[in-house]
Amino acid sequence: MPTRTINGKTIEFDDEGFMVDHTQWDREIAKV
Repeated sequence: MPTRTINGKTIEFDDEGFMVDHTQWDREIAKV
């Protein structure tokens, strides 16, 4: 799974390029 570090936080992206936020129980997606 691709990752980027943004503002000191490691952000994971799914195969479609959507951000995966592991801090939420529900999967939050946002285009970056």
